[in-house]
Amino acid sequence: MTDLKITQQILENRQALLSVEAPAQRVEEAMRAAAKDAAKRYTFPGFRPGKAPYHIIVQRLGRETLLQEAAERMGNELYSEAMIAAEIKAYGPGTLTSIDWDPLTFHFEVPLPPEADPGDYRSLRLPYTGVDEEELAQNLQKQIDAIRQEHAIWEPVDRPVAYGDLVTIAMKVRVNGEVVLENDDWDITPNAQNYTLTPIFDAAFIGMHAGEQKSFSTLFPADGDSAWAGEEGHFEVEVKSVKSWEIPPFDDDLAQEAADLPTAAALRQIIHDELRQRMQVEVDNEYQNRVFDALLAQATCNYPSVAVEYQLNVMLAEIDQRYRELGLQSLQEVLRITRQSQEEFREQLRPNAEKRLQLELVIQAIIEREQLVVSDYELQRSFQTAEFDDETLTELKERFDNNISYRAILMDTLLQQKGERLVLALAKGEEVPAPGEHVAEEAPPSGEHVAEEAPPSDEHLNV
Repeated sequence: MTDLKITQQILENRQALLSVEAPAQRVEEAMRAAAKDAAKRYTFPGFRPGKAPYHIIVQRLGRETLLQEAAERMGNELYSEAMIAAEIKAYGPGTLTSIDWDPLTFHFEVPLPPEADPGDYRSLRLPYTGVDEEELAQNLQKQIDAIRQEHAIWEPVDRPVAYGDLVTIAMKVRVNGEVVLENDDWDITPNAQNYTLTPIFDAAFIGMHAGEQKSFSTLFPADGDSAWAGEEGHFEVEVKSVKSWEIPPFDDDLAQEAADLPTAAALRQIIHDELRQRMQVEVDNEYQNRVFDALLAQATCNYPSVAVEYQLNVMLAEIDQRYRELGLQSLQEVLRITRQSQEEFREQLRPNAEKRLQLELVIQAIIEREQLVVSDYELQRSFQTAEFDDETLTELKERFDNNISYRAILMDTLLQQKGERLVLALAKGEEVPAPGEHVAEEAPPSGEHVAEEAPPSDEHLNV
């Protein structure tokens, strides 16, 4: 039972306005306590330190001053007492918004736990198409062509020069009778569009053989950047060698050279499997995003602004950790180099943080409706099957055995993943257990082997 006069009003976005009126007797007691401290801090003529009577202190300092000091003394205590009396479950620290002095009344704004209604999530359906086999075949051929290009070389050829060849020439150029350019070993690649000196210069070599000489004249383009723009040049050239860009076939020899594999078929299969795996991840991620967007579109969420700030703090910490794991500087240092303030970067992340928060809230609501559970066996497997080194695995096991908070975080993570997998299964039209009938996986009987499932990502385990 409390002697406080408490009124509360639920505001938008899960905020509660809590008004707490302090009893006059408790206000008077707090003011006298403030006066007693003031008697020790200040000098009052005619009285020894700490001995000035209450009415003298009120006359000297003023009732308003003592009331303010009393309010400072009482604020936190009355807030805690009022929260208990009003049975309010706060999501975060409350904020003192104002004080009325007569009677002494505190006004607090309190963030309440977020709420979410996932809507009819069990009726959500979106088609799942899987990997596009035609696109996979096209990407496979692109990879093969890229490998062939990487191992292509210039090979000498016994034929006339063609556009695109690598031609080694000797050349002498005269302008107005003076030699302005001379080179006995110059490599050019004749090109019909992006010419070397002039369009006629490149075309002059087409059809020539190694050892053949030729003389010709041509104007340097007037709009070009040559030192002799607009002037006529007389060229004496000799083709010394002709090479063609030879792209090797995709055969066993190339497989051995490119990947140390015995056959082209083996290399093709590896490329195919890696492409399929990568494309499968892309397809699954794209499908997941579409499903979650559709889920959020039918759901409703209500949360205090501080919930978004918490989510932003988590995202910033994750980004900072990723930078450090990559061997880069901290996020703060990266922002300094890019001349970006943390506030600006934070605002850039805000839309993603809000969407991430909404998804977490909706999935949590689904977890509660479906009564999803996680067993101790699933908790232990979540890090025991992950690809950690022995030292990290030992550290995680110690946390799991001795740290209740770590177990709780790990359980929340696994529940979130179960909820997400359930939504995806429903969207694909797969058969799933009815709400309340989900069963957690338990340890198999001794000696029985159970195939391992993919563990949670390392990101979820770094807590």
